[in-house]
Amino acid sequence: MSASDAIIGWPANAYVGQKVVCVEAWALGNEGYGDEIGPVEGQTYTIRDIYILPIRNILCFRLVEIVNPHHIYSDLVGESGFYVRRFRPAQTKSTDAAVAALKRLCQPEVVNV
Repeated sequence: MSASDAIIGWPANAYVGQKVVCVEAWALGNEGYGDEIGPVEGQTYTIRDIYILPIRNILCFRLVEIVNPHHIYSDLVGESGFYVRRFRPAQTKSTDAAVAALKRLCQPEVVNV
């Protein structure tokens, strides 16, 4: 997925400080230096930086809860981040309350005669 594809929809509205949930775990595999850590599926994180990976042209996040060492990579010099496709916005309590209120409004009212 290119950055131009990635910024359609939610990622275009992502912002620093936003809570996100990891939906695809990150594994180092055969890349990197071996000392990097990544997000865990199902965990909630906070966006601290949003950038486009220069050579691959992919939108990425850096997270408050994960700070990796700076290294020289083939497509980046600095701290690695994570592709936006690995995350979705976290549902907030206010969103949960709004959904519950809408459900209550949609329920038919029972009238006793």
